[in-house]
Amino acid sequence: MFSGTGVGGVVVPIVSQALLERYGRRTTLIGSAIAFLVVIIPCFPYLKGRLPVAQAVNTRSFHTQFFRNPVFWIIFVANMLQGFGSFIPSLYLPTFASDVNMSSTAGTLAVSLMNGASAPGLVFLGWLSDTNVSQSILISSLSSSLSVFFLWGFTGGLGPLLAFACVYGFMALSWSAMWPRFVSAAAIDDPIQISNVMGLLVFGKGIAGVLSAPVASGLLHPWYFTNKTAFAYGVQGYGPLIVFTGVSLLGGSLGSAFRLLQKSKYNGEFRAM
Repeated sequence: MFSGTGVGGVVVPIVSQALLERYGRRTTLIGSAIAFLVVIIPCFPYLKGRLPVAQAVNTRSFHTQFFRNPVFWIIFVANMLQGFGSFIPSLYLPTFASDVNMSSTAGTLAVSLMNGASAPGLVFLGWLSDTNVSQSILISSLSSSLSVFFLWGFTGGLGPLLAFACVYGFMALSWSAMWPRFVSAAAIDDPIQISNVMGLLVFGKGIAGVLSAPVASGLLHPWYFTNKTAFAYGVQGYGPLIVFTGVSLLGGSLGSAFRLLQKSKYNGEFRAM
């Protein structure tokens, strides 16, 4: 299901760029809103619940047992750290491409490739997390972080930029494929609590994404390497931004530590994966 958003993300940036160049921001935004409504509203009658409507509703309170589970907090913090850096490349690649004197379509193409690479990436990480979730966390975090430090950081042309977009999209934007395994590690076998934990993970990453925008804006300023190298680290104020993004993504690897806690006596009451 998540892979479908990646496929759609290949087309939308290209179409949006063409509309912006021809009609401007105002018309493009209004036209996009109308287009989304026209496409989405006819789908509503076909949205049906997965389970039949129960005749008797059993109301249950919000239990907080998983809050006492350190596994939940490790995964929650790792998820937020990954969220701080996850959205930054998508936001800044178009302006970065312009600032290094690439064509106006270079940034759009990079974002499209990034979104497209996330489609198979979601399938891959989803499959890998079913096999070994700790390994999938490390692979996603380390690969995405290294791609930021070395591919984006040392970008000097279109080729490295597109290579970064593909690697980053495949590894970083596919993080959400592991959420079901995060939930099963942090919650007991209770359908209501499982949905609560999933909601908290989505909430945490959403908050991190919102906060990352002003943080990234504040980091976008000259530093020691500005104008001292031809690579991305020396382009205007992108150096601190790249470092922050890479470190945040690397922080996501903290989530792999939950395995150690699952084996402790404190965590014996929770189900091991």
